[in-house]
Amino acid sequence: MLTAEQESALDSAVHAYLVSKGYSSAASSLLSESPSFSSASSPPPPPPASEVPLLCRKWVTVARLQKKVMELEASLKASSSAPSAPAPSAGGRLLPVDSPTPLSCPGHAGAVTCASLHPSQTICASSSEDATVKLWDCESGDFQRTLKGHTAAVTCVCWSPDGSLLASASSDLTVKLWSPTDDYACKRTLRGHEHVVSSCLFLSAGSLASASRDGTVKLWSPASGFVLHEFRREGWVRCLAATHDGGVMAAGDAGGEIAVYDVAAKAERACVSAHETVVEAVAFPPLPPASSTPASPTLLASASRDKTVKLWSLASGSLSLSPLHVFSCHENWVRALSFHRSGAYLLSVSDDRSLRVLDVKNKRALRTFEDAHPHFVQALAVGVRTPVVVTGGVDNLLKFWKCR
Repeated sequence: MLTAEQESALDSAVHAYLVSKGYSSAASSLLSESPSFSSASSPPPPPPASEVPLLCRKWVTVARLQKKVMELEASLKASSSAPSAPAPSAGGRLLPVDSPTPLSCPGHAGAVTCASLHPSQTICASSSEDATVKLWDCESGDFQRTLKGHTAAVTCVCWSPDGSLLASASSDLTVKLWSPTDDYACKRTLRGHEHVVSSCLFLSAGSLASASRDGTVKLWSPASGFVLHEFRREGWVRCLAATHDGGVMAAGDAGGEIAVYDVAAKAERACVSAHETVVEAVAFPPLPPASSTPASPTLLASASRDKTVKLWSLASGSLSLSPLHVFSCHENWVRALSFHRSGAYLLSVSDDRSLRVLDVKNKRALRTFEDAHPHFVQALAVGVRTPVVVTGGVDNLLKFWKCR
């Protein structure tokens, strides 16, 4: 059964579809007979251009999910009548990434530099050296659309916490904000950096951070486009990460240092010499552990061109960093990393062409996908609500892996 709100949304979508196809009599009948419209003082406004394709995609998604349910039911029936096989494990634990061949999605004309998953929908955004941002259905791997506007390589892409905005950073010195509710129109272009913008990150719906080769980290208001604050570093700031509440931000730079900022106080709280060379990525867990308290330390992970992934403990009050462990399993530059949604695993990709799963608690490598891509792998996204891992590489490919 559908709720009243769901029935109203469905009736509105069907009406929009009928109007777009020119079925005026059917649309009029729906207006007169549907309880969703009978109480309205006036007929609904003409549908936006993006609504009808959205309805079509939803029906396709429903059909795909029905097919998936049928496949799972058949698999369950077959497994119940056959001897049980051991599940893939490491020390009795299920691994977060399954091993079947991932969906491989060509489309970009240049290396994939970054990937970001929508916080609530099955949409993945990818950025590339071809100066575009592309949108994909991360369940089917279907291409949806291309966003054009940048004039040089797009280095980073990220969603706002509520999914109402998509931000992209570029070597053209700008950050662009795209609106999904307005057919992905570019709503604003943020200008102010004096060199390549290497990373962007939403701290909240009302605050965006960007890092640049000009040695600055800027905090922006997405609504006004104004700079709220600026942090200065001595060299190229390569990457950014923030805690789940956006209260603490970490920045890695080309000199191997990691700086930690108190966002509310707009102050630098710690700076450590973390790696021997460029810090390519930093990451916080997506959510705090269930057993954590306000006084519990927070984990921070960093990846570098020195071929290592490091774990750090971030003190809750002073925001000081203490080293916990060094993973030295990669054979080349480590380009991106992300925590699994459980917080128990850390995933990393590298120029050694591999995707690796690291056990945070036991501090060991659990699994290696040796040839995740045929060339350098430099983009990684792990779903928090969507069970998928996304990788992108210099081979211009985006790949979607099943995730537990």
